[in-house]
Amino acid sequence: MKNLLFQTAFLGDLLLSIPLIKNLKKQYPQAELHLVCRKPFGAFFLSLGLVDAVFEVDKKNKESLKSLKKNLAEQSYHTIFCPHESFRSAWMCGKIEAKEKFSFRRWFSSWFFNRLVARPTDLPDVLRQTSLLAAQNKDFGIEWFSYVSEYRGAQEQCLESLTENRLPVPEFLSMKVDKDLQIEMPTELVLLDLESCIAIAPGSVWPTKRWSEEHFVSFAKARLEKVLVLGGPGEKELCEEITVQIPGAINLAGKTSLEQLYCILKQVKFLVCNDSGTMHMAAVAGCNSITPFGPTTLDIGYRPWSNQALVAQIDLKCRPCGLHGHKKCPIGTHECMKALKPEQVEVLATQFDSSV
Repeated sequence: MKNLLFQTAFLGDLLLSIPLIKNLKKQYPQAELHLVCRKPFGAFFLSLGLVDAVFEVDKKNKESLKSLKKNLAEQSYHTIFCPHESFRSAWMCGKIEAKEKFSFRRWFSSWFFNRLVARPTDLPDVLRQTSLLAAQNKDFGIEWFSYVSEYRGAQEQCLESLTENRLPVPEFLSMKVDKDLQIEMPTELVLLDLESCIAIAPGSVWPTKRWSEEHFVSFAKARLEKVLVLGGPGEKELCEEITVQIPGAINLAGKTSLEQLYCILKQVKFLVCNDSGTMHMAAVAGCNSITPFGPTTLDIGYRPWSNQALVAQIDLKCRPCGLHGHKKCPIGTHECMKALKPEQVEVLATQFDSSV
């Protein structure tokens, strides 16, 4: 028997699928689990042993899409789970042979799926995605509904917390993966004691989600630890501008694979990052983290899903200004990030200092 998870969203959303993946493996231990995802994320999921096979796709490349369609046409599955809500993903799933096909209810969903679930928009994304399995598997569903009932009860009883999760993440829904990877690390880190280092990740696809450069610099310069600056290939310039202002800092932007990033975050003292894929990778690695939230708010659903994550934010009437952030602040002030001072993040960091 084989099951398939079809999730071609960006890295952060794919990482948020890990609790769904872990529970699929737990509920169906004898079944193979295949994953459809964007390039080049598949190798990371294979290296962690989360899935048995991967089909990668470059969604901007027609030949890649044709190849994916051809490869999937040769497969036959018992159940397909598709938390990704795009029409193209639904259309692709419609072409795959499977007994059951689960996805969220959209105007077009019934054309391609025979099991539709109402997307619980009031819940964090991990709970949204795992609701598909809760609708399919009774044993998991009982446990899932029990936790969700408690979560919703907590929402009704208290206001949005500005520093911590309302309800602890239970083990059965955790994103954390405890895997020792035997990989070569960047040469800059060979002689470093990573456990004595802190990391910052100042980038984000959405500019308004970025805490200001001067705040990152001010926070890092006030710390005594060695600072590692993390980022993707497109963030080299931003990370270098910040690195040169922090004595002894090491710029690793564009120099780490997902596997290396995971290993780094497993070891460092803590991470300060924006609302980004790196924030979710910290949850996978079990890394202490602090995330400044600005244009988005936790109730939108993409909060850091970890008991080791803290959030820094300020209360403004203009928040949230959208689901995903913007290229420019809609009212031209970007007050949500400018007024969020390094001192507020440092207060949170002391919690990690005292836990060492």
